[in-house]
Amino acid sequence: MEHRAFANRMRRTPLSMAAQLLWYKLMDLANSLRWPEHFALDNSRLCTMINTTAKRTAISARQELIDGGYLDFTPGIKGRPSTYHLRSVEEMEGWQPPPDDLEGDFLAEFKEDPTSYFGYTEALGVELAETTAHLWAEFFPGKTPGPYDEKRTFFQIMVQYHDEETDEWSISFPEENKELLGYAFEQGRKRGKLFWGYIESVMRNLRDCGIKTVEEAYENEEKFYERRGWNK
Repeated sequence: MEHRAFANRMRRTPLSMAAQLLWYKLMDLANSLRWPEHFALDNSRLCTMINTTAKRTAISARQELIDGGYLDFTPGIKGRPSTYHLRSVEEMEGWQPPPDDLEGDFLAEFKEDPTSYFGYTEALGVELAETTAHLWAEFFPGKTPGPYDEKRTFFQIMVQYHDEETDEWSISFPEENKELLGYAFEQGRKRGKLFWGYIESVMRNLRDCGIKTVEEAYENEEKFYERRGWNK
C-alpha cells in the first residue's frame, strides 16, 4: 500500500525521476532489511541505486525526498555512513483507502470486494468484523475499524477451497492465519509502523519464508537476531 500511496502523490505533486527512483530503491532496501527504524547507507551505494556516477545527482534526489517529508536523513560523522529513515506515505495520505489504479473500473472494485468471492457467507462477514474489531481493540484502543480495514484483514486471513466433486466453494479464516496477522500487527507496534503497508509486508515475508504458525514466526525471528548478533 506504500507504493500505491506514493504513486498517488506523484500524480498530484511529482518529484524528479531520480528522486522517485531513489524512493523505490530505498523502499526495496528497507524491505530486505525487515524494516529497521534506521538503516545506514554511504554515498557510493546511493549513487549506485539510481545508476549514476554523479554524486550531485544522488544528493539532489535525496534532498527532494527530505524536503517532501518522505525521508529523514542524518549525515555520517568520522567516517561512519549516513543513516536513513523512510516515513510512511500511507500515513501521510491519511487512513482513507487509496483509489483503484483505474478509477471507475468495475473489475478492480469487484476484486476488492470480499462478498464477490465464491464461498463468502453472512456468517463469514460476522466473523471478519469480529476479527478486525479484536485487532483494533488491541492495537488501536478507542478507534473503530472501517470497511477498508475489514477488506485488508480478509485478504490476509482467508483461505478459499474448491471441492471438485461437488463444484462448491468455501472460505474459512483459520486461527493460524488470525494469529499470524496479530503477530504482524505486533511487529508494526514495536517499530512504530502500525499501518497496512508495513503489516502486509510482514505477512508477505512470512509467506515467502513458508511460515504458517505464530510459533514458527517467533522461532524465525529468534534465529534472525541470533545470526546477526542483535538484541530485540
